[in-house]
Amino acid sequence: TGSNDKSETYTATIVMTQDKDGNLTGWSFDDWGMVATYTGKANGNKANVIGKSAWGTETRDIEINGNIMTHKVSWTMKDKDGKDMTMNQTVTYHKQ
Repeated sequence: TGSNDKSETYTATIVMTQDKDGNLTGWSFDDWGMVATYTGKANGNKANVIGKSAWGTETRDIEINGNIMTHKVSWTMKDKDGKDMTMNQTVTYHKQ
């Protein structure tokens, strides 16, 4: 859940499953009407996921070290002229 400086809000839920070999499969649903599919791999304290939807693609690299989780996300989508536009974000979570 988030909002921008224009008071536009966004809420999404991502559901993932993992098999015994660490292979990930998932889906996301958001309040803008988008659905994305995910595939990836979990290994130890790291997970790497690729998502695809009608608006573009994303990669997520997640690592947990003790009480700190680092989540790196890169989104690529088309701009209004049809050119690829990429955004990157890193979020660090601290367990309390």
